[in-house]
Amino acid sequence: MKKVTIALDNQRELRYPINAMVELEERFGKALPAVFNKEQIGLTLIIALTRVGLKYGGMQFEGTFLEQEQATGELLQEHWFQEGRTLDELMGIILDAFKEAGIFAKDTFKSEEPTTNPE
Repeated sequence: MKKVTIALDNQRELRYPINAMVELEERFGKALPAVFNKEQIGLTLIIALTRVGLKYGGMQFEGTFLEQEQATGELLQEHWFQEGRTLDELMGIILDAFKEAGIFAKDTFKSEEPTTNPE
């Protein structure tokens, strides 16, 4: 699995192996296709996706998943959004990491434009 990195407080890795997918399904109580329903995509989902990707990429978290997501939100606020980066850029990186997991068909997560990870 190719590394997908994200520039936050440090260069961090996002990974979504099968157990990460299971964790996301358990977190939201539904299968991943339902989680990715366009009507469901909001900050709660984006922060959860980021937390799980960072966790399986090697970042250590303490506390419950809600406490971990609060810490992830703070990390994103300080090191992503305050740096002028957007939700669209963040989702592009997350979707790239999902593609690299190789679990879904290549065209499952289509993006209209190629994404880059600003550093």
